[in-house]
Amino acid sequence: IHFPIACILFVFDLGSSMTKRQHDADVPNLGGTWRLEKETSESLSPYLEAMGLCQIAIDGHQQKESTTETYYTFEQTSTSLTIIKESWSGVHKRELVFGKAYHEPGQIGKKVTAFLTSDAVVVSTEMKGKTLVDSKSIEDGKVRIHLKVMVPDQTSIDIVRWLVPSLGGAITREEDSREVCDDSLVDDIVARGESDAPL
Repeated sequence: IHFPIACILFVFDLGSSMTKRQHDADVPNLGGTWRLEKETSESLSPYLEAMGLCQIAIDGHQQKESTTETYYTFEQTSTSLTIIKESWSGVHKRELVFGKAYHEPGQIGKKVTAFLTSDAVVVSTEMKGKTLVDSKSIEDGKVRIHLKVMVPDQTSIDIVRWLVPSLGGAITREEDSREVCDDSLVDDIVARGESDAPL
């Protein structure tokens, strides 16, 4: 039996479209405002230490984070991700295009890339030979943040953090002109010159 080429191409295109729709349906959409669930989230101390922060700066971050709510607002489309974070250090924003490398201004060798997998939104940051992979997925109505820090000749560091829906919104302070500092970066500690670790 011989089928016309047009029919074969139609079936192929139909299958591709169905596969794409299924993939789009599976990819988590983080859209909305979320609050850090401090009681179930692991400390960022191992990450901050790996990034070269001194103990005083690490203790300061931990103390301020424990006494101040942290909020994330995600605006996600099929091609981009905007992250707005409000924490003790202020409000910070970054816009990323999936699959396109972003080179941090003033940070030589620092590259940030966002991409989608079948079950997570991933932001990979490369800086000074170190790599941080920040994977966000949705589990039981929460956002699960899995941070993996990879440093040459050292055991990788894994940190899990959780975000819950924010019922009362978040952004209340004037937005900072600096780029967003999500959990792939080191908030205001570094920005204020307390460490030479990359922002």
